[in-house]
Amino acid sequence: MPQYLTISNSKEMFRFRSDRIVYVASDGNYSVIHMSDGDQRVVIRKLLEIEELMGKQFCSCVCEKFIRVGRELIINTDYVYYINPNRQQILLCDNERVKVELSAPKQALKLLKTYFEEKYTTENGRD
Repeated sequence: MPQYLTISNSKEMFRFRSDRIVYVASDGNYSVIHMSDGDQRVVIRKLLEIEELMGKQFCSCVCEKFIRVGRELIINTDYVYYINPNRQQILLCDNERVKVELSAPKQALKLLKTYFEEKYTTENGRD
């Protein structure tokens, strides 16, 4: 069953299906939620607030798919295709219609790369 991120204010409400959120980018006091169908919505919430809402509204297995990368991004790890810390580059892709190249701080991308290396080494039973 899909999980949803619901964001509401006095004027409007949005419901975002978790598996269709590719990434969320900070824009000052706003956040821009980028979806796999190319849609993007600006919401009146800081990135920290979005992160907290995800923690409250998603089950732990869905919540752990979303990782904060630096101060300006939350990414859905299911879409990570390529990471190059030296170029400060990350490519998010689903092999169908989504292909997004983003820039992020070198140190944040190093940590993300290490996260994936450790996660998949452990999952595959290698030392």
